[in-house]
Amino acid sequence: MTITKFENATTTKFKEACAYCGYHDAISWKLSGLGQLSLLIGEGMDVDSTVLEIGAGCLITGFWLLPLVAEYCFIEPNTWLVEAAPHYQLKHLTKMSSRTDFLFGGVAFNPQFDYIFSHSVLSHASDSQLQQLMSAISKQLTSTGVGLVSLRICDDNGRPAIHSYHADWSYPDSRFFTSAMVEEAASAAGLRLEWRPDWRARMIAMNDNHNHDWIRLTK
Repeated sequence: MTITKFENATTTKFKEACAYCGYHDAISWKLSGLGQLSLLIGEGMDVDSTVLEIGAGCLITGFWLLPLVAEYCFIEPNTWLVEAAPHYQLKHLTKMSSRTDFLFGGVAFNPQFDYIFSHSVLSHASDSQLQQLMSAISKQLTSTGVGLVSLRICDDNGRPAIHSYHADWSYPDSRFFTSAMVEEAASAAGLRLEWRPDWRARMIAMNDNHNHDWIRLTK
C-alpha cells in the first residue's frame, strides 16, 4: 500500500477516489469525515475503543480515527481507494488492519468491536445482503457495542421511496429498502434498531449530496 502525507492529498488519484466515493473535493471529504467522526464520538467512542468500518472508501472516516482509537479495522474491496487516501502518520498504521471483502460472506475479524460503522454500503446492497450484513454486525459487535449504519429508505427530499427489489450489489446505483424490511432484518439478527433522523440532518449539513437514513444498532 502506498503511504502518502495529507499535504499530498491533491494528487490525481485522490481526486478520482473522492469523486468515486461521492465527494466533490478534498474539502467535502474532510467535512464528511468529521461529521461521521462526530457521530461516533457522540456515542461514547474514546481512545480505548476498537472500531470496525465496513466500506472505508478513501478513508473518509479512517483518516480521523487512526490517531484517536485503540484499534481501527476496515473492510474495503476497492483497494485503490485506500491507496489513494492520505494517511495521518506512519506510526498510526500499526493500529490498522484490513480485508478486501464486505461482511456479506460472514465474520471477518476476531475479536469483536466496540463500534461498527458503515456509511453507504447498504445503499447499494441487495435484499439478501441486507440480512447478511445485519447478521455479521451482530456477530462482530460486543455485548455493549454500538453499530452506526446508513442506508436508503427515503428519497432526496426525505419522502419514503419505493423498494428497489434488486438481487445483487450495484454501484453507484442507489438501492432503497422499506423501514419494515430494515427493522425485520435487524430483529432477525438479534439487534435492536433505533432510527436516527438527526444523524441524517447532520450529515446533509456536512455534505448536501449524502441523503442517507441512519440507524443505531445494539444488542
